[in-house]
Amino acid sequence: MSTAVLPAPLPAPAPLTAATVRGWQARRAEVDRRLGPCFRRPEARRRAAAYLDGLLSDTRRKNGWQLAETAGHATPYGFQHLLGRAVWSADAARDELYAYVAEHLGDPEGVVVIDETGFPKQGTRSAGVARQYCGALGKVANCQVGVCLAYVGARGHTLLDRELYLPAAWTDDPARLRAAGLAPDTPFATKPQLARRMLARVLDAGLPVAWVTGDTVYGRATELRRWLEHAGQHHVLAVPRNESLWVGPALWTPEAVHAVQAGQEWYRLSAGAGSKGERRYDWQCWVLAEPENAAWGRYLLFRRSLADPGRLAGLRGLRAAGLRPGDARGRGRSLSLPEIRRLLWHLVLQGPRGVRRLLAWPHWRRRHPWLAQCCHYRRQCLKPYQVQL
Repeated sequence: MSTAVLPAPLPAPAPLTAATVRGWQARRAEVDRRLGPCFRRPEARRRAAAYLDGLLSDTRRKNGWQLAETAGHATPYGFQHLLGRAVWSADAARDELYAYVAEHLGDPEGVVVIDETGFPKQGTRSAGVARQYCGALGKVANCQVGVCLAYVGARGHTLLDRELYLPAAWTDDPARLRAAGLAPDTPFATKPQLARRMLARVLDAGLPVAWVTGDTVYGRATELRRWLEHAGQHHVLAVPRNESLWVGPALWTPEAVHAVQAGQEWYRLSAGAGSKGERRYDWQCWVLAEPENAAWGRYLLFRRSLADPGRLAGLRGLRAAGLRPGDARGRGRSLSLPEIRRLLWHLVLQGPRGVRRLLAWPHWRRRHPWLAQCCHYRRQCLKPYQVQL
């Protein structure tokens, strides 16, 4: 009869001190200082700061009207102008993000994760929109697709960079590119090529990166794997089971290797700490052909689930939040992200504006549907309403 081993209880929550809140205030002011030069006009800088405060607030729906209410604005038109027509440099903001991540989240064992995400759309005019696989929906749908990099380290994780994927139907149509505000000679680039472009920026910026990881979309891109080798960057990329790989003098597929290797010994190791404790799996490793760099090695890594030993799981990357496992001995458990967001909003961002906003809320709520009705009648030309804004 076996006895179940219960996990150790979590440590008590760490106390929230005034010094911690003052630190949050300083960090929030630092973000404004870093982003300020990205905007040409002071109005856009102020709106960007208010918009960011709204995103950090505990407002459930982050649409234009709700964020305007949170900021105490009469209408969302200022935020709409910021997002659609204001002049600012997204690339400059990205470069500032690189510097911020290196300073506050940089980790010698940091991992860069490559992945893409889909944004469902209804029309045909948004840049890059097409019928393609949308990960958010889990099926082929009308959407935009962005290739993204995330940075993961012991001190936290964050989105690091992004590139919009443009299908060939877009890059082959200069008029369509021009109408969407893109250069008419924009060349077609595959998702691995976009990932390589972003990885080059990350490495040039000097961020501490120990590993690069991604799924089979990027693992099957031979050029990307070779480029990472030549750049001296360690990487773990998933490959499909039918990918051809050199094992000694012969070409093998991972499926064929596993058929030969499955009866060999598996090693039980941890893939890192999760919300329910250590995530343990069985592992096997097969040596592939030697790379051009003699100091390196190429390996085919298999991971098997303990709950279902017949099922192999692909390695997609690592996640880390808060402290490393073991570092928190004797310390209090760190605050969760929702807890920090709520405390940041009520203690730092909202301040004395909270009472004024609460008193103005009934008027704001009545004005919102009235404006919507007036705009609807104006568009439909049913009544000659003159909207006073």
